[in-house]
Amino acid sequence: MNVSSCHSPSHALRIALGLALVGFASGTASAGLLASFENDAEGWTINTSENATYAFNGFSTTDGVTEGTYSAIITGGAAPSYGQLLVSPDSTALTAELATAAEVSIDVATAPGAFGFGTQWSAVINNADLGYTSLDGYTYTGAVGPGASGQLVWNITPAQRAVLAASSESSTLIFQVGGGDGGTMYVDNVRLTPVPEPSSLAMLTALAVAALRLRRR
Repeated sequence: MNVSSCHSPSHALRIALGLALVGFASGTASAGLLASFENDAEGWTINTSENATYAFNGFSTTDGVTEGTYSAIITGGAAPSYGQLLVSPDSTALTAELATAAEVSIDVATAPGAFGFGTQWSAVINNADLGYTSLDGYTYTGAVGPGASGQLVWNITPAQRAVLAASSESSTLIFQVGGGDGGTMYVDNVRLTPVPEPSSLAMLTALAVAALRLRRR
């Protein structure tokens, strides 16, 4: 039997385009880790002036781990204040990374029965040129209920990226957190998802158009 006659050229092209789209999309969606909390706070701190009862309380290998071996354990005896809780190191390198990022994300899990109705999160960039800027306008769009887990994501707008790209000032990434009671949370993997380059977007569009034309045949 002639093996090459089993599939038409268009069928083979469909397969190739499908693999290219999957591989290309996964490549452009990859996110850089700012912090993975691998048995170390990695320079991140708890702002005890705004959340006095909160502290790092070690690292877990079982709870809240979404990548790697560890997550960071944060505990507090009172409801988080909606003020600053988790604060990154301050650096100009972070400014440069934020200037090319489309999204900021963090993985969060909470212990069963903790924090009353749960926790609510807002991500803030503090930069002298951008100002003290909440990425959700202090609406606390990130939410994790008691005994639940999830990845919380915020968008960085093109206008915000433009200011950061022109800035020579250092930046800090801050997570402000509120909740209904005290308790234990686990945090892991603070990530920045980069903005696809224009050439990458053009290639992805061309692949999608070719795939659509094949589908119509």
